[in-house]
Parts: sequence; C-alpha cells; structure tokens
Amino acid sequence: MSTTNKNNYTSSNDVFNKLEKDVSETDEEYIWRVKQMPPLEVGLSLLNFSPKNISNENLLFSCSLEQSLPFVLERPNVFYVSLKDVENLFLNGNLIKYPLLVSLTVFEGSVMADTKTFSLKISDDYISCHAIYLKKLFFESDEEFSNRMTQIPMLNIGDVKLRKELYNSELELFPGFLEMHKWFEGAAELDQDAFLKIDKVNARKLYIYGEDHPVFSQFKVVENKVHLNNTKIFFENQPYVFSGMEDKEFNTIAILAIRGDSTAQHRLGEIFINGEMDKGRNVIHAISWFQKAYLQGKANSLLQLINIFVQRLIPIDLLKHLEDFLEQALKEGPSEDQYLFAKSFADEENYEKAAIWFRKAALQGNQEAVSQLMILEKNKLIPKGENNDTLFNTMDQETNKLVKDNRKFMAAIQSIKLIDHHEIKLEVTDFIGELNINDKIVFYKNGNAVSKKNYVVKRILKLNKPGGKATMNIYINGSKFEIDTKSDQVRVE
Repeated sequence: MSTTNKNNYTSSNDVFNKLEKDVSETDEEYIWRVKQMPPLEVGLSLLNFSPKNISNENLLFSCSLEQSLPFVLERPNVFYVSLKDVENLFLNGNLIKYPLLVSLTVFEGSVMADTKTFSLKISDDYISCHAIYLKKLFFESDEEFSNRMTQIPMLNIGDVKLRKELYNSELELFPGFLEMHKWFEGAAELDQDAFLKIDKVNARKLYIYGEDHPVFSQFKVVENKVHLNNTKIFFENQPYVFSGMEDKEFNTIAILAIRGDSTAQHRLGEIFINGEMDKGRNVIHAISWFQKAYLQGKANSLLQLINIFVQRLIPIDLLKHLEDFLEQALKEGPSEDQYLFAKSFADEENYEKAAIWFRKAALQGNQEAVSQLMILEKNKLIPKGENNDTLFNTMDQETNKLVKDNRKFMAAIQSIKLIDHHEIKLEVTDFIGELNINDKIVFYKNGNAVSKKNYVVKRILKLNKPGGKATMNIYINGSKFEIDTKSDQVRVE
C-alpha cells in the first residue's frame, strides 16, 4: 500500500490566516513555509467498487469538493487510486467516503493546490491518489499539456453498445454507440458512432456474451484538443481496438455504407481501390462495395468494376465471379460499358466472347462495336454473323447506311470545324481503315447524295482512339455547304 504516516492534516478553516505573506518574509521563505504546511482537506471522496469504476489496476472515484477554498484548485474530471492500495476496503461496503487531501505550493505569487500530491486519509494513513485533468491547466505550456495527456493511464471511459445487425465481415468492423461515463462527457473530441475491429468468429462470441462492454482508452492532444487514443475493449483477455476513433471522415462514410447508402458504398470502393485514408489498397473490398453500390442504382460503380476486370487485378477464380456479375449487370446495357467489356476479351484474344458483347453493344447503336465486328470478320477472327443484315438494319440512321464494300467508306460526321472559307475539318470513324489522301468525298442527307461535287481529302490525321478515328481536312471549292452533324454523312468513293 502506498501510504504516508502523518500526524496532522489541516482543515480549510485553519489556513485562511496562514496563507497570507508576512511583511517580514522573503519570497523564498514564504514559498518554503506554504509547502511545509500539512495536507489540506479539500473534500470528501466517494469510493464505489462497481465494475464501471474499475480501470485495469486502478479504481476511479469522484469527489465532492468544498465550494470555497482559500487557494486555487482546478476541479478534476475524475480521480484514481491503485486497487492494491484499497482492496481491503471493498469488504466494508460498496460505497465508502474518505477525506481527500492535497498539499499546497506557490506559483507566480498565487497559492495553489499541488495537483501531484492528492491523497486519501484512511484511518491514520494517507494513500496516494491521482487527479485526471482532461484540459489545459493554469500556467501550463502546450508541450507540458501534451506530455501530461500521454502519461495518463488507460481509463474506463464508458460503455459501447454493439449493433449486431450492422456487423460487416468484409471490413471486420462491428459498429457500436459509445455511452460515456458522466465524468467524461464533453471532455474529449470523439464520434460516438464507433467501429470495433474484430473478426467474425470473435464478434459472434462477443455479442453472445452481451451487447454492452466497457471501453478503455488513453489520450492525446491534437491542435490543443484532447482526443481518444488506443481505444479498445477487453474480451477473453484479448484487446480489440476501435478502428480510427479520430478518423471522423472514414467513420461517417463507413456507417452510411453499412446502412446501405449507395454513394457512401461507392466512396468506400474508391478508398480501397486507391488505398486512400491510410487504409491500404484492397481490391477485393473495393469490388464488394462497388457491387453493393451498383445493385442500389449507382451506375458509375459498374464502370469501376469493368475497369478492375479489364486490368485483371484479382486471382482467376475471383475474376470468374466478377465476370459472372458483369454479364448479369450488362445484359441490357449501357452500350458503352458493353463495348469495354467486349474489348477486354478481344485484348485477351478471346474473340468469340468478344463478338458476343460487341454485337450486344452494336444492337444498341454503338458504332465502335460495329467497327470492331467488321474488323474481326475481315481478319477472319470470327465467322461472319448470320444476322448481320438484321444487325445493321436495326442500327440508327448513320449505321444502316454504312456500305460493306471494302472499296468504299461511309461514316457519320462527328464534328465540324471551320478552318477558313475554303476548308472544313471533319472527324469521322474509319470503319474500313482504308481512307486515303485524294479520295473523293460525297455528302449525304437522309440517305441521298446532296452534292456530287468532287471534294477531295487534303490531309488525314490518324488519332489513336478505339475504332480508328480519323480527322480529314477537305476543300469545298469556295462554296458554302450546310452540314448537319446529327443527320448528314460523308462517303468516300
């Protein structure tokens, strides 16, 4: 037991007159005299041995301090004493009251309680105890404040109420709600929605044992504010740490995602695919959250899944599961995503599978998919489709006018830029890949030639884009030609 035998202690009524500096005293003599005074009784401690007050090897207790004291005493959040020093008191009752004493010191001319000298008077013994201040003290520097917080032992700050229905086995996070002890309320910056990091097997055991569990934490200072640090519970002699108690942004996203918010689920997928917020890259977790988001209507999550599939970022068995998911999701489109899915198979030289998805995209009007089908057929990488005539007839206006004679070329006008009065710039899709300088140009509107003039391709700039984009500069012989980019076409003969 940490005790000190003292014959006397002083009540507050005895010290009023003794705290005044005598005119004959030097500063040094005055300080020495104040420090030599016996400990002063400042209140009555309330020792309660209930489990919520047990913090590892310490007992937390409160104290009813006297309202008016003749010196400076900042009110602590809570006190603690070593269990070893008071364990024999437990037999005497559940709630025990003992005087709380403190020694005095002088700082900057003011008499103050020496907060390092608190003690309990039990019979003729003084048992050392400690005050917890979760705030910056008078005359304390920022560095002293920060260092003092890190030296506070792990304390029982409250309970967590676990939410069984929100447990997420992929993240191994068990959401819960923190309920603070009264002495801790408002003392630190925290989010009461918390996440316990625990595997599925132990999560099940933990919940069977009970949904409420004591929470222990240490502390740290961030920007002059107290934050929780190394927060955990103990179960079957094992500590389980709360994930990112100070990471409010991630916690907010995680709880919304677990509750089913599609935007938060998509954001979690981004966090894991990019390794953001110090979480490390985890493609499996990213796929899972993108799938959840897509199934709730988040269309851009599907594109993320296609990109993961295209890059082949996961083992072959998991890749097959992702392929099956994408095949179901892409049955009805969109055609742009179907095209990307098909392209991934073409890049792997799986032309049969590629053709299936190019055709699905083409039937929805995707001209790049039509182009790819024609290239595959021309190079005899796939057999000519029996329903090609139907395919092209069901396409939009630009595609169903496309001629299949390799000596000719027709494409929709994608963009027009006036260079000067004699020249325009057209960006077209080169389906056949045989566009040449000096080819003759005929413009078509609604399937009919509207100009028989021999406009000639002056320059060709090939762009590195899917489907063989080509930019043509064309003389128009000084005449003005009205071109509608939505319905007009250009044909090379």
